[in-house]
Amino acid sequence: MLSNLISLAERDGELKGVAISRGGPRISHLLFADDTLIFCQATSEAMHCIKRILGTLEAASGLQVWRIISNPNSLLNRLLQHKYFPSSDILTVNPIQGSSFTWRSMLEARSVILCGSGWQVGDDKQIRIWSDQWIPSPIFFPVISIPIGLPIDVTVDALLTEEGEAWNEDLVRSIFQQEDSDLILNMPLDTGNSDTFR
Repeated sequence: MLSNLISLAERDGELKGVAISRGGPRISHLLFADDTLIFCQATSEAMHCIKRILGTLEAASGLQVWRIISNPNSLLNRLLQHKYFPSSDILTVNPIQGSSFTWRSMLEARSVILCGSGWQVGDDKQIRIWSDQWIPSPIFFPVISIPIGLPIDVTVDALLTEEGEAWNEDLVRSIFQQEDSDLILNMPLDTGNSDTFR
C-alpha cells in the first residue's frame, strides 16, 4: 500500500524521485522486508506529501489504533474517548452514525490488531475472562471453555489468590478445560504493572 501511495503521488507530480544517472529513470522509493527508503527533493511540499501518505497508511493499517491502545493517557486517546467512546474503549466501541472517515477507518483496522494481539495480565481488573483475548499460545485467543461457575462479565483477577500474586490453581482447574488450565497456570503474571494490551 505504501508503494502505491508513493507511486500515485509521483504520478500526480507531488513527489519527484531522484535520477541515478543522467537520462536514467527516477527512483522515488526502495522497499525492503522491514524498511522503506523514500527519495525526493528536500522541500516543504515534498515533506507535507510524505506526511500525508504516512497518515493515510497509518489510518488504513491500524497503526493509529495501536498507538491509542498502547498510550491510553495520550492527548489523542483522551480526545477520541471524549468524542467517540466515553463509556467504553477503542477495542469494544461500536461505530457511531455520522462519524468521520478517519474514525471509521480506525474502527475497521481493529480487526488487524486483534488478530495477533492480546492482554498481558497485570494487577488491574479490566481483562474479561470470557470475551477478551488473554491466553497466550502461538497467538492470543479467548478462552475455549464453556462459561460455568463465574459470571459472564467477571475479570481475570478473580482467578488469582487473595494476595493477587499467583493463580488460584484449584479454582482455575475447576472452571476450565485441561488445555485452557495448563495455558493459564503457565502464564507469568506481571502483578507490578497494569494489564497491558500487546
